[in-house]
Amino acid sequence: MSDASSRWWEFYLPRYFMPCIAGVAIFSWLITLDGVEIRPILFFIEDNKNLKLNTASLILLFLYGSLFCYIASLPALVWHVTRFLEFKYKKFNIIWNVFWMSIISIIVFLIMALVVSSLLKQVIFKDFYFYPSILIALLFTILQFVRLFTSMGISTPSYYENVRNISTKRALTECVEWRKEAIETYKHMREHGNSGTIFLLEIILGLLCYFVLKAPSLSNTGHDQLSRIAILFFIWSMPAIGVYYLGHYTENQFSEDGTKFPSISND
Repeated sequence: MSDASSRWWEFYLPRYFMPCIAGVAIFSWLITLDGVEIRPILFFIEDNKNLKLNTASLILLFLYGSLFCYIASLPALVWHVTRFLEFKYKKFNIIWNVFWMSIISIIVFLIMALVVSSLLKQVIFKDFYFYPSILIALLFTILQFVRLFTSMGISTPSYYENVRNISTKRALTECVEWRKEAIETYKHMREHGNSGTIFLLEIILGLLCYFVLKAPSLSNTGHDQLSRIAILFFIWSMPAIGVYYLGHYTENQFSEDGTKFPSISND
């Protein structure tokens, strides 16, 4: 197996640089929309109500864009820690299996965002710019909480059992070259796919932010707009708190686990 240190594309910076740049572009687009008044609150300098680009502004754009990228990527964290649920029910119900597929859920919610965008301009009253966006974020959040609660073993083997099983198998195959290669292969596929997933999540969150900022029937002072964005980000980020408690749950299960694992020989 080739030395991993020579494969520069496997490091986090190349993999996540693209989503960070996309975050900067999306954030820049959002704060320069007509009617958006949050720039002074975020310490951007304006020239005749237009964003003035200088070194300080570019640094702020990069920092805020990276923050936007990180917030947008939080659902990917939930999907990553609950990934053992994928294909769990393939022997029983193909519809249930599809429900758990992360990429399908991403596409579904992206389509929902685009449909809402179209309806807002053609059918629904302008008052509903804000509320459908919050509803989509809530549905997205509920889906992730369902995954987290399921991971605690309510109706399936728990997250800890999956961690124990895969850790044992990896430890027992450290000296088998082809198995190490297989593990490296699917890890790289997942990590690089994660970069594209984050990009899709940024587009979804960017669309929701657009609706929240452009709500014409609500007060559109800078502070009010920023407050609505904070509500959206709060709902979007809630499942990440569940990951924190899932970590506590896993630690508790580990501390109470009396299973004896096979010893590994270095011979």
